[in-house]
Amino acid sequence: QEMGLPEEIKYLSLVESSLNPHLVSTSGAVGPWQFMYATARGYDLDMNSHIDERKDIYASTYAVSSYLKASYDQFNDWLLALASYNCGRGCVQRAIARSGLTNPTYWELSLFLPKETQNYIPKYVAMTYVLNNADYYDIQPAATELDYDTRVVMVDKAVDLRHIAQAVNLEVEDIKHFNPAYK
Repeated sequence: QEMGLPEEIKYLSLVESSLNPHLVSTSGAVGPWQFMYATARGYDLDMNSHIDERKDIYASTYAVSSYLKASYDQFNDWLLALASYNCGRGCVQRAIARSGLTNPTYWELSLFLPKETQNYIPKYVAMTYVLNNADYYDIQPAATELDYDTRVVMVDKAVDLRHIAQAVNLEVEDIKHFNPAYK
């Protein structure tokens, strides 16, 4: 919302990872938004021996929002912006060049994109439709261990997780569970 993206973009993380912050794809993409290492670096996500911000829902959501906003500014079509997230901006640019079209929509360009991307966007559209109509389809959120009353606290320096656990009366393993980016 802060960056002017359509609200439905949030459903992309379900298509990408089913919201699993620990998911690692066969190509090495990580986290709820499935960022590749090089793309994550390009969007200032830290990945080192202490943290992998691709698994941090806040940091990675800002990064994906920046990526998609830039893609939309380039292609002027939200579905092409999403397609570029799947196959890369260069791939979409090459598809546009092969098509001979000027300012195409995703649907006009889809046959020029890789098969995976041709399937990716309909999955996203279907997910968006179903979840926007969750009441109609009687879809309810499943209870999970993440149904826990939490409060987000941003820190800007190194803090020992044991001290945090002690301060909030939780086990260190629980703190790690709720903060998957920390190694």
